[in-house]
Amino acid sequence: MKCDFLYRRNPEAASGNGWELVHLNNSISYNKLKDKETFAVSEGVKDLWLHNHYGTGMIDDRKKEELFLTINDKVFRYLSEATRKTLTVLSLFDCFSVSKALFMCPDADVPAILSSQEKNGLFLYLNRQTRKYFFFPLMKEFLQSEFQIWSEETQRQYLDKAAHWYYSMGSLPEAMRFASLAKNYELSLIILDKGTDSILLAGPRIYPADLLDHIPHDLMKKHMKTVLLMAYDLYFSELHAGYRRNMARIQRLELSLSGQTALTFLEGATAFNHLDTMTSLFAKVLEDIRKFHLEDQFIAPRLGFCCPSFLMMYHSTPGKLKEETEQLIEIQEICRRINRMPHNGTWALYFQMEYAFNTGHFSEAEDALSTLETTESYREDLSIQIRCLHYQAMLSYFYGDTASLKESRKKLHELMNTAQPFQALLARMSDESLEIILHSKEGGDRQNQAINSSMFYFPALTFLHIVEDERLVHPGNGRTLLASARRHEKLARQRRSLIGEIHALLHQAIACDMLHENAQCLEAMEKALRLAEPDHLIIPFLTVKNRLASRWAHLKASPASSLLKDIMDSRFESVGQILEKEIHLDQLSKKLTAREMGIIRLVMKGRTNKEIAAEMNVAEITIKKALSLIYKKLDIKNRAQLVGMFKEK
Repeated sequence: MKCDFLYRRNPEAASGNGWELVHLNNSISYNKLKDKETFAVSEGVKDLWLHNHYGTGMIDDRKKEELFLTINDKVFRYLSEATRKTLTVLSLFDCFSVSKALFMCPDADVPAILSSQEKNGLFLYLNRQTRKYFFFPLMKEFLQSEFQIWSEETQRQYLDKAAHWYYSMGSLPEAMRFASLAKNYELSLIILDKGTDSILLAGPRIYPADLLDHIPHDLMKKHMKTVLLMAYDLYFSELHAGYRRNMARIQRLELSLSGQTALTFLEGATAFNHLDTMTSLFAKVLEDIRKFHLEDQFIAPRLGFCCPSFLMMYHSTPGKLKEETEQLIEIQEICRRINRMPHNGTWALYFQMEYAFNTGHFSEAEDALSTLETTESYREDLSIQIRCLHYQAMLSYFYGDTASLKESRKKLHELMNTAQPFQALLARMSDESLEIILHSKEGGDRQNQAINSSMFYFPALTFLHIVEDERLVHPGNGRTLLASARRHEKLARQRRSLIGEIHALLHQAIACDMLHENAQCLEAMEKALRLAEPDHLIIPFLTVKNRLASRWAHLKASPASSLLKDIMDSRFESVGQILEKEIHLDQLSKKLTAREMGIIRLVMKGRTNKEIAAEMNVAEITIKKALSLIYKKLDIKNRAQLVGMFKEK
């Protein structure tokens, strides 16, 4: 008889009559067992062994329930109470060290229990490199089902203990998760206050969206700064019902001066893209902080929303780009003063760089980036470094400098390893757009590169939507692209993102061009041009110029506008255009035979037909005929065009 899973009598059981489940494949062999000491699990034993070691997804609920009953009846109930309790508590974790186990179960002989269970091999195993214990997936699920039948009070006790462990270790996201499960609202607020950047303002929410609903009024008043940041989080996560509900609760409270000031800031922040209102309310907050000495009781969230481009989010009115840039400089400076950060002009220079780039003044943008790199803030603030690397990469893209673009991406990847969570999200988003530029032109699979949009606040989604539409630009995808771009145009208009609206219109034009809907293509291009003309927003058009090459001459523009002329006159050969040419050339080259490619290589070396014929040991007329066929295959007319085509290659 052969089996992989069996019972045997467990001499260590308290009664001496217990049974234990044994994994033969990693703990014991047959010949060590005596007759009548063992019997096999009825059926599916190998599947159960595999599922226990590698996962639980394929075992059906009925079979799983039967196995859990068997484990409890034959093994678990015969373990000592301390062992059962220790294993059940530790199943809260994906992995654990001895020190974590001692913290969670101080009254148990943890080292002895873990050593015994690791030797037994049923419930857990030890990774000898990390010295951490892991439960087998099926056994972890069994133990968690045991935890669920404990009293609610006991469950909360251990969940709360786990939260305190992670809080003491500085693992705030995990601490937040366990504090929420334990319904320890005060600890939740303390963790959120300490981990604003890593929990509230970065990444997918790891606390329940309705957490604020459960916080009593006295705790809300005590932790008003954090409560208002949570309201900010709800608003920009587009959970507007929860935001309105809790704002009504907050406004009914008797707020302290600090609470009233924080509420004013929240009103300013949620006046998103109404820069006049934002500026006046933020200025009032700064005045009140100074007047009532509230410096230590308040923090202003960042304005960047993990998006590489501020102007993409905040430019909302045609003809006001310069004015809005100045307002953003003022708002950013007010926020820095609220957070007691010194004035050094770095952000003003950064915003001026964004303005110069978006309006096509590349030399000014380059000069600003060079100056930014010498500032102390650039060296100390990874957010500025990431944003500057993004624009350095984009300049490299328009200059056709593939090597520099790839170098900027390499630096972005290096920064991700040292960045805080919100900074890492910013770098991820930038890298996603650069990946599209390089990867898609090289013909790779773009569908696997998408970022989870739930990780970002809604202002940043405009950037992701542009990337999403760009990912859809490939032959045969016109209808899908058109539907997506129309939806994104509507969303950009709702967010008052003019640049997002322009990009969406240009993607609609590309889709219509693919579908041979000429009138609709020109209509979308002209609409985008009208929105961009007052501020000379040329960048969105340069990114698509080559794709709509046959359309520009048919556009109608204002006689006073120089934008269309500048688009048509631009001579930048971007990385995208270079890569597209290389792909096109590679596709043409596939039509050629190895012999024809050999002739082309000799032509590129400057050989005459007579010299090529001699080298290839054929008649000169044969080379002439071969070249005529090559010209026909490549759709060119003469030797000069052939040399021009393969020169860069």
